[in-house]
Amino acid sequence: MAKQASIEVKLDNFVASVHWVTRFKEMNGLVSRKITKFVTEKHRDNMADLFISAASFVHDTKEVIQRFGVQRVYNSDQSGFDYEFHSGRTIRRKGTLFSKLINWSID
Repeated sequence: MAKQASIEVKLDNFVASVHWVTRFKEMNGLVSRKITKFVTEKHRDNMADLFISAASFVHDTKEVIQRFGVQRVYNSDQSGFDYEFHSGRTIRRKGTLFSKLINWSID
């Protein structure tokens, strides 16, 4: 972005040094933040369906626990595998609490 802007204003020898980037971020209230959630566009667009599905899952799980007892219900987490590399960080305005990143895929 900085390189493109330098071309537009005819600054042929512009280099966005670490010092320049640091000052730019400070002047514009930008900080590095940990990405708190990766989502796909489909996931973002179907949030209402997700909440309905989650409520249904909670209801069904409570029924299973009542039927079999909490001592006979076990949790089995799935293992996650990343097909794309993610740094896990992004640039956000200072004070931002959550950082979602729209991703090509989750699986």
